[in-house]
Amino acid sequence: MRSPDKMVKATSSGHVKETAVKLVTSDMPLYFPCPCRSSKPLMAQMMRVFVVTPDSPVLVTLNPRVQPSVPPCPVFYPGVHAGVSLPPGSFCVLRLPYVYVSEGGPILPPSDSQPLLSCRVLKGMFSAMGHVQDMARSNIMEGKR
Repeated sequence: MRSPDKMVKATSSGHVKETAVKLVTSDMPLYFPCPCRSSKPLMAQMMRVFVVTPDSPVLVTLNPRVQPSVPPCPVFYPGVHAGVSLPPGSFCVLRLPYVYVSEGGPILPPSDSQPLLSCRVLKGMFSAMGHVQDMARSNIMEGKR
């Protein structure tokens, strides 16, 4: 996705001509109408987030927070409020849950009457900080903070 309401378009050779600014600065839908060709409309669910970090002194942090239904639904996060620092020069995959469960039980996918944007991955999932010291880089590689 390139923004909350549009899919990324690519050429037949796989080149993407769009920026990802809206992708990292907006809430993104957890569910989206499937663009597949089918006789009945299908719902797609965001299941994975792929992140490629540069091999340079840039600290990239992943801090996913998911609100799978309308408020007052709880916000789910991976257990670390500050986010997870990703190693430089890496390809990382974050796998999102298929089912979200709160104290009240499982949170069901949206019904036809529920707006899709109410089920969302909250903005601020990614952050980047430049000019990371070598010491900080080695701590990230070893999993220290």
